[in-house]
Amino acid sequence: LSTTGLVYGALGNLNKALEHHEYAKKIYHREKNKKGLATQYGNIGLIYNTQGKLEEALMYHKKALEIDTELEDHRGIATDLNNIGIVYKDKGEFEKALDYHLRALDIHRKIKDLDGEASDLGNIGSVYYERGELDKALEYHRESLRIQRLVGDPVEGAHQLGNIGLIYSEKGDLEVALQYHR
Repeated sequence: LSTTGLVYGALGNLNKALEHHEYAKKIYHREKNKKGLATQYGNIGLIYNTQGKLEEALMYHKKALEIDTELEDHRGIATDLNNIGIVYKDKGEFEKALDYHLRALDIHRKIKDLDGEASDLGNIGSVYYERGELDKALEYHRESLRIQRLVGDPVEGAHQLGNIGLIYSEKGDLEVALQYHR
């Protein structure tokens, strides 16, 4: 059910995705599978965030964080913190967003999760971009790109190249922006 929900989400059918994740959540709750429950809360939070229902997204991500904290699942905690940071960025609450992303980054570095670290760095860069702090944004996106290249993730690396291109475009350096976008 959870996987089916993820597929529906990837296809853009968020209502069907939500339906499957809610059903999976009920099963995990009945079976007292806390890790599965935390995952479903996180998945539901992601859908609500995509739908622009930010308060609902925040509530579900915080429930996931509460369970992952109880389970002492550091990777889960970092993921939840990162997701909460994204919601706060989308709400325009940049200080809160940075706080959550930096906490996630600290955990990902401690557990040596390079993919998570790169994701956190990119999200921090996006917050700085939204705040208009382009040099800081560039610093974080470049570091994320460096790690993405290290772990060999071409899709996320391409996202960072695009982000860097946007920053140079915003700075008025269109030639450099074009190089990154190409």
